[in-house]
Amino acid sequence: MISFALGLPNELTKQSSKPREESVTLSFPKPLAERIQKRLPKTEFALVDEYVAYVMEQILNELETEPVAAKEATENVFSKEDMETVEQRLRDLGYL
Repeated sequence: MISFALGLPNELTKQSSKPREESVTLSFPKPLAERIQKRLPKTEFALVDEYVAYVMEQILNELETEPVAAKEATENVFSKEDMETVEQRLRDLGYL
């Protein structure tokens, strides 16, 4: 396991563009940590903790908004008149 202290900028690398926040330490399996470190040069982030925090924030935002988006997508798909037309067609075809 490798640990990263999220939220604390490393003084030896570029300064964080975000204000310092209270941090926590997370541990990752070594192969995952190595993948993260290998990917870092391909990103705009100077620090592993900034990159991991960004990725996690994006995933959480997606998960937190997904149920709302799914609900909105299913609400009001058909108007009442559309539903009545569909039901009538299904009755005419013998399905209802």
